[in-house]
Amino acid sequence: MNSADTGGAQTLIEALGRRLGPDVEMHTAVLLGADVLSPRLEAVSASLTHLGLTTRTLRADRAAAAVRALVRRHGVDVVHSHLFQADVVNILTRGSHGRVTTVHTTGMTASDPVRSRLLARAVAVVSARAFDASVACGPAAQAYMRRAGYGSTSDVVRNGVPVPVAPPAARERSGVVLCLSRWHPMKDHATLLDAFAVVAAADARATLVLAGSGTGPDNDELAAMVRHRGLERRVARLGPVQDVGELLARAELLVISSSYGEALPMAGAEALAAGLPVVSTDVGDCATLTVDPRLLCRPRDPDALARAIRTVLGVPGQEYDDLARGSWARARTTLSVDEAVDRYRALYERVVAAASRAVA
Repeated sequence: MNSADTGGAQTLIEALGRRLGPDVEMHTAVLLGADVLSPRLEAVSASLTHLGLTTRTLRADRAAAAVRALVRRHGVDVVHSHLFQADVVNILTRGSHGRVTTVHTTGMTASDPVRSRLLARAVAVVSARAFDASVACGPAAQAYMRRAGYGSTSDVVRNGVPVPVAPPAARERSGVVLCLSRWHPMKDHATLLDAFAVVAAADARATLVLAGSGTGPDNDELAAMVRHRGLERRVARLGPVQDVGELLARAELLVISSSYGEALPMAGAEALAAGLPVVSTDVGDCATLTVDPRLLCRPRDPDALARAIRTVLGVPGQEYDDLARGSWARARTTLSVDEAVDRYRALYERVVAAASRAVA
């Protein structure tokens, strides 16, 4: 993976590591240095290696040589990469092992770095001969892969999270609107803040909590955006958080304000599993995360997003409890990590068998 920062791919890898079983040995390689999720990844990995590169010094050939050394040292059968920079390293890592990639996006725009867009295009072009299996984290990601030119037929393995067997207890109506999104143009914090300004003017108890890489007090641009809207006392900027469980427990809803690029956000799946209603823009497969049509809105529409947030904050107690229980039920039936683990295990076995036949 690219980094051990907070993100959906990292959360999925952790979930797989906890549940693949004792007969599957998972070794995790991170292109960059240690970060907020490193302790959690180390806890579920047979080994965790940080290559210690930086975004400026990231040489794919050197990273591939380091990964090749890990493959030899640990007898790795399959190298599974997540995100495009890691995909390039996977492609360049020589050996007879199997190669798998999972795509976690539905596309980029001109606001993304040119280098990232070129990498994505290059990976798509060579995917058919480079990977033994290409996986989409949902139907929308699969549609992107087809548009982008992925030559190999992609499997769809929905992102999954651990889901409690029993529905959650009734929640306190805290007025906390939680956003678990890193600082990036696709996350569209500007629209979120515009929407929350409307919510805050109408609901004195509403507060917005921002957690994720780049959302901390040291982000001057974000601080100016909050200040410009007069929300200094209504918005908490936490930055990266190692364990989001406490934040999910205190919130009244989770909001996803992305304007493009989302596939099936793990943050939304985690919220549903905790019985937390999700308000989202209609991007990628985010509609899967909303259990009521009123909670889904157009991207880049602050008024529509404000209405969706106010819907959750304003419903009576029993209706809110129904939304919370429905959220948990959606996760239980659609986004359980157990299904994802079973699908990935079967995929790994298929890839290993094919690689063995090729060597023979």
